[in-house]
Order: sequence, then structure tokens, then C-alpha cells
Amino acid sequence: LPDIPLDRKYNRSKEKIYALVVSDTHVGSKLFLENSFRKMLDWIKNENENQREITDRIKYIIFAGDLVDGIGIYPEQEKELQIKDLYAQYRRAAQLIDEIPDWVEIIMIPGNHDAARPTFPTPPIFKEYAEQLYEKPNIHMLSDPVLISIHNVLFLISHGRSLDDLLTTLPNATFNNPTRALKGILKMRHLAPIYGQKTPIFPLKEDLLVIDDVPDVFVTGHIHVFDYTIYRNTSLISCSAWQDVSTYQKMMGIIPTVGKAILIDLSDPLRILTKNFM
Repeated sequence: LPDIPLDRKYNRSKEKIYALVVSDTHVGSKLFLENSFRKMLDWIKNENENQREITDRIKYIIFAGDLVDGIGIYPEQEKELQIKDLYAQYRRAAQLIDEIPDWVEIIMIPGNHDAARPTFPTPPIFKEYAEQLYEKPNIHMLSDPVLISIHNVLFLISHGRSLDDLLTTLPNATFNNPTRALKGILKMRHLAPIYGQKTPIFPLKEDLLVIDDVPDVFVTGHIHVFDYTIYRNTSLISCSAWQDVSTYQKMMGIIPTVGKAILIDLSDPLRILTKNFM
């Protein structure tokens, strides 16, 4: 395994700034936890004076995919939809995100429920469906995966589609501890090291899923289970969801983590904070 360097020095921001990470909001689903999501939005807007020491330092919000629940993603999905029109789902999502202050930079990548190419790597969400999001200058619609430097800290952000294969293949990795699979991804230096199973990989002349540059923070969603660990000076984060437990998750025995926002301190990216809004 190529792995990442054992004694790697990680990057830090000179300023104490927070990046907030959320994923899998699934706007449009009957199971979307809108009240909890609104509590987080109110918190970001500094409506709680006791929390301003933290909220004043939130300069970035990362959405790691599945902003909306989509249409026709799985059989009989329409029975679980509150909003049954894809354009309307994105309009509703844009209304909620519009409550985030303009001075916060928003980074958004697609998930498998979003209006985007269904193969991995995935270009940004189609502008045709999410026009309101593209109109806001502080929203950056990016691809999955994306490697981005935020105040000198290198983030690798991916929705995590390949975890469906890895969590059933790698030893000791399960849906309840997804960072074990993230560790495996870094060891193999590839975001989708298993070919021919559930992960649909787009054929390209250059393999854009190879991890050339080692990130300081590796963020995924998709599994709906919060998990965090540090591996060789890289923070590995599997995000919480904002959708209640689904029929599929009950069938699979997955216990989702819901309503938990994750804050990364860019002055020390190995340090995270969490805030529960349930």
C-alpha cells in the first residue's frame, strides 16, 4: 500500500477560523429534519449571545453532498417525498441557505441524490436545477471529489459513494465506524479502489480519483453516521445527516447520527468541535 507519510507535518491557518461541515440534508424528503437545521441556521446567525465566541469565527460552511433528496433515486421514493418536484426541492434548499450570512463562504459538492452526473468523479450540481444557488457570489459549486486549500489547510472533500463497497470489503470497517474505510482510502491513495461493484466510475484518460496530495482534512458524507479520527496527522471526518432514519437504514441495521454540526479549527485542523441541534 502506498499509504501517506508517517511523520507528515500538517498545515495550519495563522488565524483562528472555523469551517463548519454538514452533509446529507435531503431537502424535499418527509424525513428532512427542518427544525433542527433551522436551529443550526439561527445559531450561525449569532442569535445566541453566549455562543458568539465560536459563531463569529465561522467563515466557511462545507456541504458534502445530498443537499436535496432528489427524484427517482430508489424504488417508490415518491412515497417518502414532501416535495415531489426536483426544481422545487432546490428552490426550498436555496431559501434555507439564503439565511446564512453573506460573509460566510459556502462550498458545495454533489451527492448521489443531487441533480448531477450519476458517475464518479462527478461534476458540480447541474445549474439548470439549482440556479438560485449559482446566483449567490458566496456559494462555490464544486465537483466530487474536490481538493481545496482553505487558509492554507488542505481539504479533500468527497460525498463518499465508494464507501458502499469499502465498508463491506475492508476488514473491521462497518457502517457504524466509517472512518476505518476512510483510513483505507488514504492507505490505498485512491477514492474508489474497488472496481465493478456499486460505485459507478466514469471512464477518463486520467484517473482523477488518485490521491496525489495528502490532505490535512478528509471529509465524507453519504453514510449518515458521524465518526472522527486522526490518521498520520490527517483528520478523518464522516458527517452526520439531517434526515431521520429511513426504511432502508432500518433494514440495513444502520443507526444514523442526525442533527450534528462539525466545526474544524483551521488554526489546528486536528481539533474539531461538535454541536448537536436535536
